[in-house]
Amino acid sequence: MKSPSVSENRWRVLAVLAIVLLVTGLGVAPAAHGQEKVLNIGLYIEPPSLDPHNTELGTLIRELANIYEPLIDVREKIGVYEPVLATSWTVSDDGLAYTFKLRKGVKFADGTDFNAEAVRVNYDRVMNVKRGPYAAVKQIKAVEVVDDGTVRLRVHKPAAAFLSTLRLFMMVSPTALRANAGSDFGQSWFNERTAGSGAYKVDRWQRGSVVSLVRNPHHWRGFRPDNFDRINMRVILESDSQRLLLEQGQIDIAQIISIDALPALKRNPQVQVVETEYAGQMYLLLNTALPPLNDLRVRKALAHAWNHDKYRTLRKGIAPRADGPAPNVMLGDGYTLTNAYPFDLDKARKLLAEAGVKPATTLTALVQKGDEQKRMLTEVFRDELGGLGIKVDFVEATWPAIFKRATDWSGTKDPGLNWHILAFYKSPDLWTPWTFLYRMFHSETQLHKPSGQWNFVGYGNPAVDRLMDEANLTMDAAKAAAQWRKANELIYADMPAIPIERMVEIAVLRSDIRGYKYHAYDNGRKLYLYELSRAK
Repeated sequence: MKSPSVSENRWRVLAVLAIVLLVTGLGVAPAAHGQEKVLNIGLYIEPPSLDPHNTELGTLIRELANIYEPLIDVREKIGVYEPVLATSWTVSDDGLAYTFKLRKGVKFADGTDFNAEAVRVNYDRVMNVKRGPYAAVKQIKAVEVVDDGTVRLRVHKPAAAFLSTLRLFMMVSPTALRANAGSDFGQSWFNERTAGSGAYKVDRWQRGSVVSLVRNPHHWRGFRPDNFDRINMRVILESDSQRLLLEQGQIDIAQIISIDALPALKRNPQVQVVETEYAGQMYLLLNTALPPLNDLRVRKALAHAWNHDKYRTLRKGIAPRADGPAPNVMLGDGYTLTNAYPFDLDKARKLLAEAGVKPATTLTALVQKGDEQKRMLTEVFRDELGGLGIKVDFVEATWPAIFKRATDWSGTKDPGLNWHILAFYKSPDLWTPWTFLYRMFHSETQLHKPSGQWNFVGYGNPAVDRLMDEANLTMDAAKAAAQWRKANELIYADMPAIPIERMVEIAVLRSDIRGYKYHAYDNGRKLYLYELSRAK
């Protein structure tokens, strides 16, 4: 891998200093300097939208979960659901009706009461918008208002994953929706404004700079004296900048830190570093709908060209190898998937020759700006492919821009938007194989479709679809696990994505920040802002 030149390093330092001056000029000072209790965060990704019914699901789980709330949630244990806006629920014997008792006294940030009618209004909106949580909500056939404090959800078919998916169905204020519905069901208004029942609400959003949250005065849990009054989520997509601002106390939490910076940060008494391995996984997605990757032999060749030992060395040993398309832990006790694609350039070269791939073939890789880990693994991949005569061109962009490009390509196949390779992280935001296998590899979850989820690669296999559909309708856990396992193995054989590593969440915070805990059954880089405080 090429090392940066002296001039490149000089420009990097100047860029860092410029960002520090900009952030300081915007008034990002340590909270101790003022009356207001302020938490400053260096963001990993700027949210593309603040609308919980029209945004990619990573944003929904990471940032918007502090603003909007679902009926139930899951954080601590597999299959154990926590009451949020609902306090209890029952399921009919046939698995077709779920009746929820709703929490009393809940108000949205605009003062509107939360009740069963609000659930019905939110259901209607998601079914019209058909984005964000639509794949989860479309399982609901009807929403029945039993009374103000009771709502019944009737589903089309019994589904083992249904309760898990409800954490994606977050509620907005019906009053705000009616007042701002327009012709797009309120999307223009909710894109940059909020009206939820969570602990915080948006005060201002300066795109490219900061999303500033303040307390929701109507929040049903109330606030402790040590809760933060304001959260400034800063858009700083440069690891050196985040590190310098963290060390200076200008930000309290850094979400982008270079792996090379960790040893020094761990020695800094003003900083705490928390490392947690969890079930999230990183992949190299392979666009199966675009030549030459539409040839299985080419995808297998690329899988054999992945040099995990080289990558692990660059990651300072923090790179546990991924299990397969889905993490083993979600597929039942004792399950493992044998690695069928060990690093083997000779085998890769033979497969490429069989597929007729010519020397100097060029592939386009989309690289997320500000994500050192994704860039590093893509560079390792590029280096090995170069030895096979394949050139890889990088296109660097922010995550929202990458998501839009991939979505537009999925619908139009515009050659100007062509891409072949994409480093992609998938979190365990729902504790079920459904969240990995269905959302990434079912044919109906291709990006341009109404049920679009995370199927970037245009993958579709009728046998895999059938197994996943059956598993999702199977209430017998052992039988469902067998179906998910078979689907997992068929996907692995088709190699639409190279599983790279199990994720290690590295949280880097100022030492006086209290209350941080990584919730193992959740989204990486998610912060529960209500739980955080500053030591006195």
